[in-house]
Amino acid sequence: MKNKKSKIISILIITFLCACYTIKNYDKNKDTFYLIKIGEYILNHGIDFKEHFSFIQGLTYTYPHWLYSVYVYIIYNKFGFLGVHINNIISFILLILSIYMVNLKVNKNDFLALFVSIISIFILGDFIVARGQVFSTILLFLEVYFINKLIETGNKKYIIFLMISSLLIANIHGTIWLMFFIFFMPFFGEQIIYLLIKKKNRKRIEIGNISIEKVNNIKLVFVAFILCLLMGLLTPSRICYTYVFKTMLGDSQKYINEHQPLQPIKEPWFIFITSIFFFIKGNVKLRDLFMIIGIIILSLISVRYICFFYTIVLLYLTKLLVNEFKNKKDNTLELLGNIIFNRAKVLIPLLVLIIIVGIIGLKKNLKGDYINKKVYPTEAVEYIKKNLDYKNIRMYNDYDIGSYILFNDIPVFIDPRCDLYFKEFNKKGLDVFDDAINLYKKITSYKEIFEKYNINYALFNKNDNLYYIIKEDKDYEEIYKDENFVILKKKSKDDYSINIKKESNN
Repeated sequence: MKNKKSKIISILIITFLCACYTIKNYDKNKDTFYLIKIGEYILNHGIDFKEHFSFIQGLTYTYPHWLYSVYVYIIYNKFGFLGVHINNIISFILLILSIYMVNLKVNKNDFLALFVSIISIFILGDFIVARGQVFSTILLFLEVYFINKLIETGNKKYIIFLMISSLLIANIHGTIWLMFFIFFMPFFGEQIIYLLIKKKNRKRIEIGNISIEKVNNIKLVFVAFILCLLMGLLTPSRICYTYVFKTMLGDSQKYINEHQPLQPIKEPWFIFITSIFFFIKGNVKLRDLFMIIGIIILSLISVRYICFFYTIVLLYLTKLLVNEFKNKKDNTLELLGNIIFNRAKVLIPLLVLIIIVGIIGLKKNLKGDYINKKVYPTEAVEYIKKNLDYKNIRMYNDYDIGSYILFNDIPVFIDPRCDLYFKEFNKKGLDVFDDAINLYKKITSYKEIFEKYNINYALFNKNDNLYYIIKEDKDYEEIYKDENFVILKKKSKDDYSINIKKESNN
């Protein structure tokens, strides 16, 4: 009964805080706009592996997030951006409840499970946006739990859970799918090392604080691995098996923020959690050590993997801490749980504090509109759609606003779909992204690049240095300006003849 009471309280606290700390606007998330548009296209026309939203001809698109695109479009079509925001809240709740329930099952401690969940809310809040990564993070976190349960119990139902998870990730977030198989490696690694160094029939070998054990039911784990690997064939996306390798060979790691190496100084939680491991003196399984070190390395290589650090590594940290307390026969964690959940004098002030913290977060996250006019060219887009032949113009735009322009049915030069604009991914061999970067690296080459893509309009944020360069070019004229954005048009021959007549009359 006590355990049931603590669960109900914990679930209510998690639900409340997740609702309060889900970000409303799209300032940091530029993908949702194109995901919605692609979902609309798939429902109306199907998947044809062609690109329909850029004015650059001959590009091919692999639809790596097709299922999530359809899902988020259906929500947007029925309920607008409010519906998308509510979906983000639900996704956040599902993620944190997964963290809570797995921690509770692994560590069997109500207080620690709730504490880790609350910490996770504040760490992971920025990750909760309308992208497939929310669901893939949940599924990959549960994958590690399912593998451990398969090893512990030998119950084949966990193979089914793993296969379903692999299939969903392949269709929801195909670009991250190969991560699913990296999480099998620590278990295979320990088994191989155990077989190499085992003596007689010993099932456990200790080297310092590290224990090397026989991995039970390893054959079932291998069967699960192979079956999950086949799930990549059950998706229209053509890049499940190759995406990671293509991005590593290409330029995306140089320019795309989420593909770049982690800067630990910008992630204090990463430094704090990593440093705790140095103070834990208890015994650790080799497979757990492989998992922790592997995810730390992945996070340092690319910031996109940091969400796995904050879910999976945090789970392993709490597991090690619980074992440390048990080894010392210290029941402090249990006492804390009993005090918090069973004493009204402690519980009521704590709930009041949580409500205050939640309200502070709610006020912050509900400010402003879903679409920030300083970040996205909302008024400029309205002007384009009212005054120009917008479906046929060839307009330069930068990477950050491309998704919003595409969302409004205006053909784009570039947008955040990097698996479309890098030469490694399109059959035509065009490196549009590299050309877009060169506009700023070699500022005098804009004419060459604009001519290459036959660009006749350009939409700039006023803070863009390139705008001030092209503004001085007599071949271009300013046709629109608001507080944040400006549109330039390349003059036609008729424009030049009109100017000559005006000059002669003067």
